[in-house]
Amino acid sequence: MFPDNHETHCYVKCLLNKLGLINLKYRGLDGNKFIQPLESQDMEISEECFSHLEDILSGTCESYYRKWMNLRTSCKEFFYISLFEDPREVEKFNSENITQSKKLGETATEFCSKGLACSESRELTSEQTLGDDMLSVFKCELACIFRHIRYFDVYGRVDKNEIFRSFEEASSNSKSNIQIVSKCVHRANSLYPFGPCQMAYELYQCFMKKVKNFKEIYAQRDKISRYF
Repeated sequence: MFPDNHETHCYVKCLLNKLGLINLKYRGLDGNKFIQPLESQDMEISEECFSHLEDILSGTCESYYRKWMNLRTSCKEFFYISLFEDPREVEKFNSENITQSKKLGETATEFCSKGLACSESRELTSEQTLGDDMLSVFKCELACIFRHIRYFDVYGRVDKNEIFRSFEEASSNSKSNIQIVSKCVHRANSLYPFGPCQMAYELYQCFMKKVKNFKEIYAQRDKISRYF
């Protein structure tokens, strides 16, 4: 299933990154993310399993692959349960999060606008038309939308590479736009301590002011989000 070659090494690293299982500060595996799914289950985990989560890795694809395969061999509880390998866990997770899961075929905007009074934000309107209360809703609806069009990564940061990809999809990846994206992403990520709503709003304002056709770029990515 996981052949020992460079392609698989990097696939495993990408998988762990997308699942949020990497501690970005120490480069190793994030022990808390592995332990949390087990807290509600009556299971005894050996000390050896926990020791596998303490290593600082080099950051290379191979280092994550070796560690992942080591877990698969020595600590299957972490390897399988953290990925909801048990079908009963998948069913339980889906039933508990049914209102929070976007359905295939549903755009990010359609999903995030459900139950929100701020209908104007569905068209990315000017924030000047909104009152303070509605502006707060608008900011968090933007955060929801940007997360579901993959402008945010699993760690809650703005994903510059994914935004580059959306500009490319809309044939808008000019050199000037690439520079703008880098600056806007940096500004938004600097607000990480203030939460995703403020980050999304900063990113939105920056793009609306500096990218003439951002509405079209957004609309294209929102359309594609039906398949995410």
